[in-house]
Amino acid sequence: MKILKHQIKALQVYRAIQQTKKEFLESLEKKGLFKELEKKYEDMLKKERVDYKTACILKRLIANPPNIVDPNGKTDSIIEKTLFKFMEKLGLFEKADKEKRETLILTSDGDLLLGPYCYPMRKEGQRLNIIRTLSKKFKKTKDICIETGIEKTETVRKYIGKINKKARFNLKLKKDKKIIESKHSSGYKISNIYKFIKK
Repeated sequence: MKILKHQIKALQVYRAIQQTKKEFLESLEKKGLFKELEKKYEDMLKKERVDYKTACILKRLIANPPNIVDPNGKTDSIIEKTLFKFMEKLGLFEKADKEKRETLILTSDGDLLLGPYCYPMRKEGQRLNIIRTLSKKFKKTKDICIETGIEKTETVRKYIGKINKKARFNLKLKKDKKIIESKHSSGYKISNIYKFIKK
């Protein structure tokens, strides 16, 4: 069974959490306070820069610890609640999930990805070529023609309309959302609501 990098990362972070918890428990019996633990978890979570997939696996590990026996289940439960409190405070899951859903990826094979959805463009010829020329900055229609070899600007406009229509269906976009936006005299660009990555 192949172990994914996100699983390895999640286990590494989980070990760091367990070590943090163990170190803190030693001082917890004396102090009876959780301020230090809160700060340790906060610093550790910020330092690790956990991404969405790692966060999901990590969440399951915390909720269902793998073969870990704690003689003091009550204290352990309080500590886990402290961790979840800071994960929520930092917006770890929400922020990562939002970033994942709003990241538009054009793969080298010609697939346009948005979250779990895919718009396969590899057989769409010039439509794929058009989107490969675009970025987050406006590009004039005539420049798109030059880069793609399309002769007429009207053809570019027609193709972009079809790209937006098919993307809305394949990527499950709301009716008011577009992949490519236009501006008179400025041309076309990838909409600002997406983080655009070309691989």
